[in-house]
Amino acid sequence: STNANMQGYRSALNSESISAYFNDRIDLVFDQGTLHHSPGSTVIDISQQPFKIIRAGAISSAKLLPYLE
Repeated sequence: STNANMQGYRSALNSESISAYFNDRIDLVFDQGTLHHSPGSTVIDISQQPFKIIRAGAISSAKLLPYLE
């Protein structure tokens, strides 16, 4: 998954990158070859209001704002 990476690191686009990032902390990887880069997930902090967008991703903040207010 393009989201299989640590914060601040590049997206893991293949099983070798995932293994390098997570070493022996994962039990299984389904290797589907090298993925194309994508914007990744939008991450939202919902622990308090108003909700806060932590990382913009595939869904724009403009589309999300009506649901966050």
